[in-house]
Amino acid sequence: MFSNSSKRLLSTTEPYDLIPVPLFPHEENKEGYIMLQIPKFKNRRFGNLFLSKKANPYFIVDLDSHGTRVYRHINGENSIGKILELIQGDGKETIEQLETRSFNFIQQLFNYKYITFKQLTQNVQ
Repeated sequence: MFSNSSKRLLSTTEPYDLIPVPLFPHEENKEGYIMLQIPKFKNRRFGNLFLSKKANPYFIVDLDSHGTRVYRHINGENSIGKILELIQGDGKETIEQLETRSFNFIQQLFNYKYITFKQLTQNVQ
């Protein structure tokens, strides 16, 4: 899945210093929650071949309120530490709960390949 150098880079980098980068477009629904748009086909030609003109070429992933709060700050510039600072302001949860949920959410986004980390893209180039 990942090369050894990528695993080594992730294990040696402080988690708060990692900078998440979104890989797919998103929209907001009527309620203000973010919906990720994941293409059904990596190759557009296959999509055109197998999908009708009316079919949506994307899978839609709806995020909950916490996921939306976190994802709004994932822009390729904010580190995880900065994102946690930005979402702590509302005081709805304790800091420990907020950090745990946010780290788990970002880890899930990375595992499903909805985001990557800037450090990994710099390492590849």
